[in-house]
Amino acid sequence: MSAVIVIATGGTAGHVRPALAVADAYRRQQPTSEILFIGDGAGFDRRLVSHAGYRLIMVDSQPL
Repeated sequence: MSAVIVIATGGTAGHVRPALAVADAYRRQQPTSEILFIGDGAGFDRRLVSHAGYRLIMVDSQPL
């Protein structure tokens, strides 16, 4: 059975780039796993995650 890996991003490149590095490491170690990103789509996450070939689910968010 393959795993589903969910990674939440903060929208800034400082959050998204390390998250992509983690996703790439999972992809190498578990090639059958599904990797899914969750973000607000307003920052770098939409552009960088989709460019890297990962699926991004967008949610509404607000700062704390």
